[in-house]
Amino acid sequence: MDETCPFCKYELLAGAEICASCGSYEERPDGGGALLFIIGGLISMVIGIKLSESDALLWGLMVAVLGAAFFAISIKRKPFWVRGY
Repeated sequence: MDETCPFCKYELLAGAEICASCGSYEERPDGGGALLFIIGGLISMVIGIKLSESDALLWGLMVAVLGAAFFAISIKRKPFWVRGY
């Protein structure tokens, strides 16, 4: 199935990521920000375990789980088109 460029309405081949007419391109979201949450949560958990602080362990676990959920949602988002110059 062919699709059209959202900016110039040029007909694109199925799976095309760049418009040959206006240079617009398809960008896919990544989960880079979510990985920071996961890493930060894991660091907090390690600190909580080393210091025997249950609050730090609980907060670290919560941040890591939220980061993992955010990562799973962000990589499933639909790609979007960016106007080329």
